[in-house]
Amino acid sequence: MEVGLFFPPTTGNQEELSQGMAGGQRPDLYQRMLRELTELAQSADGLWILRDRIYRAPSVH
Repeated sequence: MEVGLFFPPTTGNQEELSQGMAGGQRPDLYQRMLRELTELAQSADGLWILRDRIYRAPSVH
C-alpha cells in the first residue's frame, strides 16, 4: 500500500491571517511554519521507519 502525505503550509493561525500580517510581513510566523512542517515531516518519517521494521521483521520458521 502506498500513502502520500500533504501538509498545506500556513504562515499563521486564523487570527494572525485575519489581521493580514501573516503573508510575509512577519518573518517569525514564516520561521514557525517551517519548524512545524519540519516536525510533521520528521514524525511522518519516523512512522514509516517503524512500519518498515514491523513489516520486514524476519519470519519465524
